[in-house]
Amino acid sequence: MYTAITPARPTLLLILALLAAPHGAPAPALRTPPVEHVKVELKASGFEPAEVMRDAGRLRVTVLNQSGAEDLTFVLIKATGEEVYRGQPPAKGAAWSQEFNLARGRYVLNEVNHPDWHFYINML
Repeated sequence: MYTAITPARPTLLLILALLAAPHGAPAPALRTPPVEHVKVELKASGFEPAEVMRDAGRLRVTVLNQSGAEDLTFVLIKATGEEVYRGQPPAKGAAWSQEFNLARGRYVLNEVNHPDWHFYINML
């Protein structure tokens, strides 16, 4: 004997609907925002270009060291004075690349031993 499904049994309706759904259906893809990429050359005179503007969000910064300087330490500082990042390239003279998730605002990437080298990042 079958019993009628009534609105008094919403949990049972949900279970039946889930059981009736096709198995092995692909899960919907999660959309991750794209990563913007900025390549900067570090020369004896400093960063080139010296400034960029990008939309707020994920940003990968790659610095190609053509300055001849070794033992570099990069520091990314927000306009508020907050240090966002401090790190070194993996090897002397190697390119340095780091991904950030930056909110709106102005940032500056410095090299600690060269106070006149500045790379400004304006996140819109």
